[in-house]
Amino acid sequence: NLFFHRDENGLSVNDIAKMTSVPRSTIYAKAKEIMDKQHVK
Repeated sequence: NLFFHRDENGLSVNDIAKMTSVPRSTIYAKAKEIMDKQHVK
C-alpha cells in the first residue's frame, strides 16, 4: 500500500494523488479506515 510506505519510498500524499489520480481526500479517508481496522486488536 503506497500510503503506508510513503516514508520509505519518499512519496508524499500529493505524489500518490498525482500518480494514481486518486483525490487526496480519498487517500486520507482510505488510510484512516485501514488504520482504524489495524488498531482493533
